[in-house]
Parts: sequence; structure tokens; C-alpha cells
Amino acid sequence: MTTTRYCLQCDDGTALVHDRRDVCVQIKGRTRTVSAIGGWFCPRCEEIEFDPGEGQRYNEAMDVLSTEIQREDAEMLRRVRLKLGLTQAEAAALTGGGHNAFSRYERGEARPLQAVINLFRLLDRDPALLEVFSDRGQDQYPIQRLLQSSVGMKVISVAERPSTTVVPFRLPQRESTPLYSDVPSARAN
Repeated sequence: MTTTRYCLQCDDGTALVHDRRDVCVQIKGRTRTVSAIGGWFCPRCEEIEFDPGEGQRYNEAMDVLSTEIQREDAEMLRRVRLKLGLTQAEAAALTGGGHNAFSRYERGEARPLQAVINLFRLLDRDPALLEVFSDRGQDQYPIQRLLQSSVGMKVISVAERPSTTVVPFRLPQRESTPLYSDVPSARAN
């Protein structure tokens, strides 16, 4: 007896095809192929309903690829940190992590945020940017250092002003207008 299954993803009556195919696993732009996965394949959306045990093989391939990427990221973080002359504590402070965070990243015990990876890739390409993000001997905020280094702007701190009175910024007051012309205004009553 032949069984017909329909794609639950498409939900339009598309019949699935039972087959064995090579299936690609993708993580962060990296790909691995798992050969001869058995299951029901949708010809339209490529959804797969795995045969028993095949989902396990697929997940194992994902785990292997994920571990490789994590190990490579950990090695890159360590290499760039050493290139920049930072201690693990300084690198953790730079990225906003706890005092042991960077050590755990480098050992592969914790997965850093993608922003940490991106920052260190950027610093690897241009180590001079470390001064923009670092607090070494400076009391300015990073955005001030970024403006100064990129466009040569002089940012005046509150301490450099003649008066240290802080005036809050307020939007100018405007006459309120209704969003829709057919809605009666509350003032009309």
C-alpha cells in the first residue's frame, strides 16, 4: 500500500516524495553535506520529514559544524587579543563581559555574542580602532573618541564648559493635530 503525505509547510496539497538525498547543513555561511538522508521531501519548499533515525544524523552533523565554528571563533578571539596586547580581563571589559568571560570564550566553554566576534574581526583588520573603543587612560565616551578619530571633531565635555548646569533637551511645543481628519477632536467638546 502506497502512502501519500502532504507538505504541512506549504499547506496547499503539495504531495511529498519519499527519497534518499544528500542534504546540506548550513550555519553562519558554512556548509556540510549529510549523504543519503532518507525521508519525505517537498518538491516546492524543500521541507523534509525525516525517516526514523535520519533526524539524529542531521543533528549530529549540525553539532559537529557548530563545534568547529565555535573552536575557530575561540582561536580567532585569542589570536586577535594577543595581537592587540590585551589581557583577558581587558578584553572582557572592552566587550562588556564579566572578568572571566573572555577566558571562557577562548576555551570554547561559552559562546560569545556575534557582536563580540564582529568587533574582534574589525580590530584584527584595523588595530588602531582599539583606541576608539578602549578606556586606556582616557575619560571620554567611546562615541566621542570615534567622532574625534574619524572626523577630527572636538567634543566638549561638561567639565570643560564654563557652566556645569545641565539643561534638559525638550522638543518644541506644537499645536496638536488629529491623525485622522474624520476623528472629532477632544477639544471640540
